[in-house]
Amino acid sequence: MPSPRKVDLLPPEVRGWLQEELKARGFGGYEELAAALNARLELDGLELRISKSALHAYGSDFRDYARAQEQAQDEIRAFLAEASLS
Repeated sequence: MPSPRKVDLLPPEVRGWLQEELKARGFGGYEELAAALNARLELDGLELRISKSALHAYGSDFRDYARAQEQAQDEIRAFLAEASLS
């Protein structure tokens, strides 16, 4: 079994912050985001550091997940709208 990605080792509140930052930055600016994340980790007293490359890989996966969620929500809304018209 492969070891977990470093991003997966982040505390839930930091991972939530990271996901919001990824969305706000349009899934770009990974160098600046890595610096901000690592500064936050240091302030929180955590020894974990995340590279720009690791953030990019996570960001790509998260972007795909977020798009799939949005598409599913759109399909549910369309279904509910159609069902209420019948």
